[in-house]
Amino acid sequence: MNRGFAKVARLLLVGIAFWALGGIGHSAERPTRFRDLVYKSFDEDDHAGLASQIGFEGKKVDFTALEYKVLLLKEPGAAPALVDPKTHRFTMGQQIKVVVRPLTRSHIYVYHVGASGRGSFLVPREDEEPAVVAPEKEIAIPQDGYFEFVPPPGDEVLYVIATREPVRDRALLAKVVTSKDPENDTPQMKEQRKKINAVVESVVKSEAEKRLERHDGTIKYRGLLQPEDRKAFVEDLKSRGVTFGSVELPPENPNEGTVALGFRSADAPPQAGTALVVTIPLRSAGTGPAR
Repeated sequence: MNRGFAKVARLLLVGIAFWALGGIGHSAERPTRFRDLVYKSFDEDDHAGLASQIGFEGKKVDFTALEYKVLLLKEPGAAPALVDPKTHRFTMGQQIKVVVRPLTRSHIYVYHVGASGRGSFLVPREDEEPAVVAPEKEIAIPQDGYFEFVPPPGDEVLYVIATREPVRDRALLAKVVTSKDPENDTPQMKEQRKKINAVVESVVKSEAEKRLERHDGTIKYRGLLQPEDRKAFVEDLKSRGVTFGSVELPPENPNEGTVALGFRSADAPPQAGTALVVTIPLRSAGTGPAR
């Protein structure tokens, strides 16, 4: 999608929403969504306001961001429907397509782990070199057609990784993003992990995840980041001296995807949080209605 066209389209949507609310009197009652602040920041290439919103007033902050959508084809010939994979369970025979849209210039990698536990890179393929993906350009997975859930049912995962520089060792990257026991990482894995700014996998955090956040001096958040939530987020960030972290914004409307935002301030350790890693769970059950 052309970036200029996307910008105009979003401005039109904002204008329609403003008109629907009845002008200034009503719009004053509904604060601007954090999602819209993110879009505006990257459309205008002005990150100072966004940095201020998350507690980095007057500081230089580097951002990596993307939006992803999971499209579910319920019936052949029907229009696909957007679903939130972190709350949805698929059933055998259903078909999906994943669309990734970087909001910042990035190298994009997509690593798939099947229900059997075996993994492979879908983007780029093993024999392909990663290309820089411009902002607003969509990557469809698969490029043609849809993936279909086939027996046996189980839990599959897509890891979407956005980096500024190409990854030299993809096998090492795959080991790190799929590792569930960071304490047993090899020295090479620990070095690679320092460069990763992972997005939360679920709303509920385990005690181990909380300890890891405190140890690494990072912060992870999933939610709409309403003004009252944003206040608590900033207080936590400042009280712990956090210098990098991530925010995941789930869909609010039927036509929206999930926005993932990684950030690191100038005070962050060298190379900390330079690769944004998003986890997309694809959970499936046997035949029957999707839940």
